Amino acid sequence: MSVLNLQESPLRSTRWNGVVAITMVLISSVAIGTAPIFAKLAYDGGSNAYSVITARNLMMTICLGAGLLGFGKSFRLSRPALLTSLAMGPVYILVSFGYLGAVAYIPVNLTILIYFLHPLLIGVLLRFIGHEAVSGVRIGALCLAIAGLGLAIGAKWFHLNPLGLGLAFMSAIACTVMIVVNSITMKRADSVLVIFYMVLSATFLLAAAHTVCGKLILPYNISGWIGFFGVGISYTVGITLFFAAIPMIGAARASMMSNIEPIIGILFAMLILGERISTLQEAGMALVFVSIIIMERAS
Repeated sequence: MSVLNLQESPLRSTRWNGVVAITMVLISSVAIGTAPIFAKLAYDGGSNAYSVITARNLMMTICLGAGLLGFGKSFRLSRPALLTSLAMGPVYILVSFGYLGAVAYIPVNLTILIYFLHPLLIGVLLRFIGHEAVSGVRIGALCLAIAGLGLAIGAKWFHLNPLGLGLAFMSAIACTVMIVVNSITMKRADSVLVIFYMVLSATFLLAAAHTVCGKLILPYNISGWIGFFGVGISYTVGITLFFAAIPMIGAARASMMSNIEPIIGILFAMLILGERISTLQEAGMALVFVSIIIMERAS
């Protein structure tokens, strides 16, 4: 009996880690999925995208730093891991400004669809560089998820602005690079430290930009302040849990599950903003969930 327990223990441990990681990604998706609602409150309260992104990064830096101090963790990273993490700060800024900048030129739903090409790009890139095994079934599931997102979001491909498309694709590519590089770095470094130094780098760059050409615009009402702080809290929770899950289940699998973020955004828009969805959108949401199930079975 003891031999049997010893043989089953690693498998049970692996399964338990998988369950924990999947739960972390789901919580992350809910947190990040609510961020656009908070951002809308902040914008309606008089703030702007630059101010929200800067404050978000500052709050993330403070929260992560306080968490590391609270748990008595060292801030030391190996030189290669530290330099790589700091280098991802500008990439993280490109993700944010590309995503928010695109909506000024092309429809929001199309921006979301292009941005969420990044799970497929991550799967293809990981398979190409041989860093993580990504089967053809999993690539097919990622393609199915994109088709489902297209239906759920209801993207329309007309009156397209080249600048808007460029910004949206820049955001997707930057997000792909950020996740793949961080996942490789996390093989030899603590995931929270990697994210802390990435966000710290982004915060310093945004602060420097503020001294040159930026103007921090704060909200003028209570709902605006709720949205202002809500964006920072939701991203701190979402980004930290997402990257913490990657060492346990891999970047491709974690990114695949993050496809539910826009679905959660749609559901929150229905509940909070009173928006309605069509039957076609419901079918698209169902496709996304089916693709995640296929991915999980293949994993």
